[in-house]
Amino acid sequence: MLNKKIIFLTILLILILAPLLQAEEFKNSEVFTEYIYSNYAEENFAEVYENFAAELKRILAEEKYVGFQEQNFEKYNLEYTEIKVGEAQPIDFSEIKKEFEYAMDFGSYYQLQVSYLIKFNRFGSREERSEKTVYLRKINDDFQIFWDYHSAIDDEKAAEADDKDE
Repeated sequence: MLNKKIIFLTILLILILAPLLQAEEFKNSEVFTEYIYSNYAEENFAEVYENFAAELKRILAEEKYVGFQEQNFEKYNLEYTEIKVGEAQPIDFSEIKKEFEYAMDFGSYYQLQVSYLIKFNRFGSREERSEKTVYLRKINDDFQIFWDYHSAIDDEKAAEADDKDE
């Protein structure tokens, strides 16, 4: 009987604290974006995918996204460092819809700038400073990131065309 009470209290405690820990981890969109880019730089693509907007996940399978990113990182020997996340600015849904036709209107939307140093090997080893606009949605306490999936789809179509030519 005592074991059942301890197990019940443990489960109850986990259920109560888990959302609080999640909310604290991503207390704002800047912290969330740092988390995403840190995982991306460390090639944790499945974790990045987990934080995609729900409607994007319906269009692009995790395997395609992860495979696409793994292939690019390997092909170009990519390395992201010196990642800096700017301050998030609230934006209207219409701005999101212009960028991402798949977006649905619910939640709050933000954009922010991310700058980084990218090292790569294409016709010799190089590095460039780059900046990108990132778009996010917040629903309750959860953040989601939008991504232009066309490059992964186009890359797959190009590979299929190469296969047919052989």
